[in-house]
Amino acid sequence: MANEIDTRAQLFAKYLGAELKGAIRSRGFSQAQIADQLGHARSSMANWLNAKPSIPMEVAEKVCLCIGVELRVIVSRAHERVNDEMGVYETEFRNKQHTTLEQLTRIALLNQQQQQQYGYTTAAYRDSDKYREMETPTD
Repeated sequence: MANEIDTRAQLFAKYLGAELKGAIRSRGFSQAQIADQLGHARSSMANWLNAKPSIPMEVAEKVCLCIGVELRVIVSRAHERVNDEMGVYETEFRNKQHTTLEQLTRIALLNQQQQQQYGYTTAAYRDSDKYREMETPTD
């Protein structure tokens, strides 16, 4: 099982880089332009996009912001490519758990309910101009 997880993770990193490369090119940018704009070495950007080593998520987010694409779209496409190649990863544990998308949907719905009921939301969803602070759960 661990070997399959490692293989899937490596394949995901490869496809994440490939999806980012494709998005960069399709929007008329070069890897060098993006690296220069973000203040990273061109060689680092090339290595990250080839998954050697895999790109840090904060850099992937910056790249997406520069080229005008949402990181979740890139991640979703990379994930789909892994599933196309290796099949959907299922374990007994996962079958009992909610998928990430289901969890995020539940969080978003809960956040909307909080806003309507209490007049506030979690700090991550507040207006960026307002002071952000962590709310303490009242469970």
